[in-house]
Amino acid sequence: MKIKSKNKKYLKIALALTVLLSTAVVVYAVFFSGILKEDPQNSEQTALSNRTLDGINDTLPTKEQSEGGSSAKKDLAEENTGSLAPNTLSIDLSAFKKSNGDVRITANIQDIVTSSGKCHLTVTKEGVIEKYEASLVAMSGYSSCKGFDIPDLEKGIWQIDIDVTSNGRSGSAKTNVEA
Repeated sequence: MKIKSKNKKYLKIALALTVLLSTAVVVYAVFFSGILKEDPQNSEQTALSNRTLDGINDTLPTKEQSEGGSSAKKDLAEENTGSLAPNTLSIDLSAFKKSNGDVRITANIQDIVTSSGKCHLTVTKEGVIEKYEASLVAMSGYSSCKGFDIPDLEKGIWQIDIDVTSNGRSGSAKTNVEA
């Protein structure tokens, strides 16, 4: 009689494991098969699906977006005869440490909408100097440096300097970031 009770116990355990494993396989299949993907016709869902995990859409603009941005910029430039000197660019610079330890540095240039130009980044700490370069990317109402994700910076406070040049105009900005 003990043999039958042992067999029933093993049968119950095997049945429970089979149900658990089957459930896991179904959940995995549904999750990764795309059954739960957003409707591309829904613009809010499409906008969310175009974002990266850090909330930054770093895909290059389409030709139409670039042309539209350039056109908007020309209109805006004609309206604003600037509080800055004619050849000076206004730069919004930000830097922060990401969860993976990299330092992300972004620079948005409010005065222009163009993809022609360069961003020169210098990162300095106690005599250590690192230099990087990126191109400009035209956004809908401003331009941005393509972006910098800098890995392996030694711990401490780093000074961030950026110089941007585009079509005979230039600007610079500074900030600090803790790595």
